[in-house]
Amino acid sequence: RPLLDAIAESALRKLPDFEVQELSNTAWSYAFCHMGHRPLILSIRERFLAIGRGADITATHGGRQSRQRNIVDIAAELDAPLGYDSPSLAFTAPGLVAICKPAGWETDVYDVAKFGIPITPVARFYLLSTFIGNLFPKDECPICHSAEYGFGFVHRLDQMSSGLILAASTFENHHHLQWQMCCYYIDREYIVLSHGQLRPSAPP
Repeated sequence: RPLLDAIAESALRKLPDFEVQELSNTAWSYAFCHMGHRPLILSIRERFLAIGRGADITATHGGRQSRQRNIVDIAAELDAPLGYDSPSLAFTAPGLVAICKPAGWETDVYDVAKFGIPITPVARFYLLSTFIGNLFPKDECPICHSAEYGFGFVHRLDQMSSGLILAASTFENHHHLQWQMCCYYIDREYIVLSHGQLRPSAPP
């Protein structure tokens, strides 16, 4: 414990110079080992929020633009090609939404075209960024169109899984959610539906 306290005190002095990934790593490390150093954790939170607020101000005043998607949305021109259900909003709050993601939709937290992968109209249709991008105009919620910030999503679900996806519509809330994820303040619960009775396998 004395060693961890000493590391925390050193980190506190250097927080103003930490990038987002360094902040995430530090918060996660102390949360994971159940050695929550409260002054450090709260200071990291304030640093996260300050970075997010700065990004919101910069985007609002036409400053540095984060990398945008470089493929054209064509979802509005198609009916659901494979018949999957459509996503819906389960919850909304200022700067925050919870999306009910049906099976078949990919939670794309990166620009799927940047790797040179051909994007078919069907694949384009079932990217969750298309859904959130259509909900929030780029000039009002630039994070929802930003590949650099994962279109506002803070976690993923496998394509053929269904469930709730948290997303932020402001940079400040995105950083706040990221801090909560790192500190295990957000719980995730998974439910598996199986057919038939599962029996434990015999010991080897």
